[in-house]
Amino acid sequence: MVVDNPWESGENARRYAQFAGEHALYRRTSEDLAALASLAKDARVVDLACGTGATTKALLALLGPRGQVVAVDAAEAMLAQARSLIGDDRVRWLRSPAERLDRCGIGAVDAVVCNSAIWQTSLPATAVTVAQVLRPAGRFVFNIGARMLADHPDADQAPAPLIQLMETIAARDYGWCTPPARAEASRPVGSSQTPLSEAWIRRLLRDKGFRVGYVREFEYNNTLQDQRAWLSIPIFTVRRFPGLSYERRMALLDEAYRDLSAEPAPPRRPCAGSPS
Repeated sequence: MVVDNPWESGENARRYAQFAGEHALYRRTSEDLAALASLAKDARVVDLACGTGATTKALLALLGPRGQVVAVDAAEAMLAQARSLIGDDRVRWLRSPAERLDRCGIGAVDAVVCNSAIWQTSLPATAVTVAQVLRPAGRFVFNIGARMLADHPDADQAPAPLIQLMETIAARDYGWCTPPARAEASRPVGSSQTPLSEAWIRRLLRDKGFRVGYVREFEYNNTLQDQRAWLSIPIFTVRRFPGLSYERRMALLDEAYRDLSAEPAPPRRPCAGSPS
């Protein structure tokens, strides 16, 4: 069966949950964001674009018995995985795009947390809807990879060696050609064709009525094994290698991984995120 929306693929959701459970990246980013939300034990908090529930778990760990997490995601496949992994009466699961959060009937909340997904939304519309549900002095906490920000020093950093080698093998063995405008097309945009940048995000949030308290940078080191597991999630290669089946993409990944594992890895700067 062909699934038009890769996020609604059950296999994609299963592998996503497997990565989040077996590798430390999502656990660490979730714990960092949950801490920045400064939650009281009885707080009500939205986990926006909750995926398979890694951040929901981190939020629940900080809440008492009267606290509540409203876990919201646009993909039913992701929610189904999250519900199967988290059996906690303090969680309410809702299917909704981030941009329509205020239409979910959740009432006022103390914080909205979004881990590794805000760039996939229309940030202007999401900021408006988040402002509608936040209580006075409530917090909107999210992160964005440094390479996604046009004004960050890491913006022009080359792709990971594993991806570069996959592209080389794809061109050699399958005649695959890198789309010439891929780099430009893949850069996240905030509104129309405006590239995401820290300066633009700050202006947007102020315009929508938020007081931007601070931006903090975190660094997360990923091993070659982490990168391989991440790229085994179907959605993270389907757009990078259009026209190649998942089986072929995984064959590329396996070969590139074997080649890189056989030689010392080149030094690479840690991945940085900027919760705001």
